[in-house]
Amino acid sequence: MPPASLLTNLLRRPAAAAALTLCSLTALPAQAVSTCLATSAPDSPTAHDRAFAAALVDYVQGRWPQAQQKFEALARKGHAAAHYNLAVMHARAEARAASAKAAQQGFERAAACGFVTAMFALGEWFDSPQRGGQRQRALQWYLKAAEAGSVDGQMAAATAYLMGRGTAADSTQAAHWYRKAATAGDVGGQYILASLYERGDGVSQDLRLARYWYEQAARQGDEAAPAKLAELAAQEAPTAPPSPSGGS
Repeated sequence: MPPASLLTNLLRRPAAAAALTLCSLTALPAQAVSTCLATSAPDSPTAHDRAFAAALVDYVQGRWPQAQQKFEALARKGHAAAHYNLAVMHARAEARAASAKAAQQGFERAAACGFVTAMFALGEWFDSPQRGGQRQRALQWYLKAAEAGSVDGQMAAATAYLMGRGTAADSTQAAHWYRKAATAGDVGGQYILASLYERGDGVSQDLRLARYWYEQAARQGDEAAPAKLAELAAQEAPTAPPSPSGGS
């Protein structure tokens, strides 16, 4: 079991609360899965891109039936983001005849098209209490997203391995995915990777690398990292030699 200080950092950034990679311009209330509409702004828009943008305008302006109709037309043509956005609307009960089954199918179809955001969304979907906390299935999707480059997926997979959620606890695999996320600039990943190096958990103990990653986290504003750097500095400070004893 990770120490309390590491658990505190994990709780500060749970995967289920992480924002998805592509989000709409409007703030959306939290649901069982942190669904945001995918957006697109290509340099040279095609007819499909223009139709997708029109559907987004309908959605943002509250014309959900029209938005759904446009997304459905695009989805029938294999538009991955349209599949994803339909899934979002079903998950948020904004679609006509909304259902959890349709939401899951939409996420799965988008993921099958290589839509990485949908892969991570499926991880959250199966991880949620509403789906019974299917952690093995959740981890499978977190890993697909992680392998496709999703930092949120990397953090979720790392935490699953560290905590033994949906798999046997494996600090080595946890360190692997935290390193990926840390290298990509995720502050939570940087802090947790530093703590693993500090303790030698899943990696060889290396205070130099622990200090490096705590420094990276501190530069990004992590509140706990400066205190950890001070602790390491105190540990590494040379001890004063004993005073020579007086003699006659």
